[in-house]
Amino acid sequence: MKILLVLAISLLSFSGCKEDKSNDSNSMEYTESERDISENNVEDKKGIEVEEENEEKIIASSGMYQRIREDKKGEGCNCDCLTIDFNAPQSICIDEESGLKIQVNFRKENNQEITMYYVKGAGETKVLKKIPWEKFDKGKPLAKINFTDNNHFTLDWIGFTLDDEVAVDYAILGKKNLEGEFQKL
Repeated sequence: MKILLVLAISLLSFSGCKEDKSNDSNSMEYTESERDISENNVEDKKGIEVEEENEEKIIASSGMYQRIREDKKGEGCNCDCLTIDFNAPQSICIDEESGLKIQVNFRKENNQEITMYYVKGAGETKVLKKIPWEKFDKGKPLAKINFTDNNHFTLDWIGFTLDDEVAVDYAILGKKNLEGEFQKL
């Protein structure tokens, strides 16, 4: 009986030691994982800092830009150019065939983004009903310009708005001729 009692106590203490060892090894693995993660973060941070130092700072700037079009490569500006000027409204062609032109103001939002605002427009199309130039909102952006580098940007046409809503009937006007990639001339 004494032997059975000694065996039971030995078995219990042996299993208790075994649990303690497994807890120690788990905590050790966790500690090593934590160390690996923190080392990777330090390396990542260093990598990011190096990339930031080597990156050229993009600055949205005024000037004349031409839309990049494969179908009209080497041709003149026609209806594919626009001049960005932050000090005065600029005239932009939105449909060469109909002779539609608008005047816009440009506002720099940050180093990479410019917003285009409607000032006034002129011209009519045979396809669309009479264009309500005088009713279009002047306080809502017509388009957003995002510079991808100092000489290139992407123009995303939002459209004319009437009473704070996009005027769907006239959305194609600028989208067709202005939306896309531009390069500095």
